[in-house]
Amino acid sequence: MKGPSAAGPGLSAWLTVPPVLSLVLLVALILVGGEGPKAPKEVPALWMAFLLAYVFIAAGDLLARLREASASRLSAQLLCQGIVLTALPSYLGRSSAWSWLGLALLAAGLATSLSRPGRSAPPRQKETKPQGPKTYPLAMVLEALPLPALGDGGPEGVLTNEAARELADSFGIDPDDLYRAATAQDSLDLDRQSFDILQGQGLPLALLQERKAETGASECADYFDQIMRRMAGKERGLYRVQEELARARRYRRWISAVLIRPEQIGPIDVSLSEMQRQEIFDLFVAEVTHSLRDSDPIFRMAPQELLVLLPETPQAGARKFSSRIKQQALDFKPTLFGLEGASGPFLVLKTGILYYDGNMELKTDAFFEQLEESMKQNL
Repeated sequence: MKGPSAAGPGLSAWLTVPPVLSLVLLVALILVGGEGPKAPKEVPALWMAFLLAYVFIAAGDLLARLREASASRLSAQLLCQGIVLTALPSYLGRSSAWSWLGLALLAAGLATSLSRPGRSAPPRQKETKPQGPKTYPLAMVLEALPLPALGDGGPEGVLTNEAARELADSFGIDPDDLYRAATAQDSLDLDRQSFDILQGQGLPLALLQERKAETGASECADYFDQIMRRMAGKERGLYRVQEELARARRYRRWISAVLIRPEQIGPIDVSLSEMQRQEIFDLFVAEVTHSLRDSDPIFRMAPQELLVLLPETPQAGARKFSSRIKQQALDFKPTLFGLEGASGPFLVLKTGILYYDGNMELKTDAFFEQLEESMKQNL
């Protein structure tokens, strides 16, 4: 809306305000012949309503002119003059045809005011959605990787994840020496184990993938790329949960989640170290990513805990996904540690399921509490 003009409305604007034209119309009605005035001693309530409506519409039109606002002058004129012709002829004892003409003007004014598109409201500022970090601290990236990973932390020295620290301890190697050896070549031999060195693109990062006879370097590179693209750690998982819950609440959309933990890793009759059990689980994680839609994010909330978010998925779909993941784990038979001939399942999972339809507010804490409660039922 524009501010008041310094000069104000011109003479032509004042000559077309509803009261001026109504005065002309009143004079014309008085001059027209008829039975003469039949004004009652008291003003009827209906005529008082007509008067108030007239004053309200005329005042609104005058205010719009003073502010130079874009108001419908035509609809204001039709309504005001329609009120005059509806009420005054009977008050002055004139023909009822004038009142019918007034009703027609009122109807035209109402139709004009309703059909006129309203002025568009000022554009609302877009809601600023919290954005995730554009870059992640290297330590967070390392902890999200299931394979031994080492990175250059600058003044902080060499950064390592849990798998890299365990590997360095098992061979009695200082992590700094392990990082220098890993960044100086494409492969690394430690005792009887050989590792392919995968360099992180754009990151001061080295990832160690144990070389196996059936695994080529290209497959290792694909595995590394897959992990970097699909997996994220706990901090990113918590942020994404908040984001998805807010979106589901705002748009009343479905969101399901499945929490996954291993109940048994390795054949039940075979003793494996913690690192070996972790490697079996990590290989299964890599296989799981192939069965997920691109729109289903997966997060490693702990070394042996996964959270999968399933947007636009009903509860039945989440249960079906949980059953499929469990069966996929039972069928999982990696060829490592000489376990090819072992019997029984290598991996048994337990899962928790949550479904949220967006109708009630759901906080992050309650989100994970419901998942934990569901996991006790092992759905």
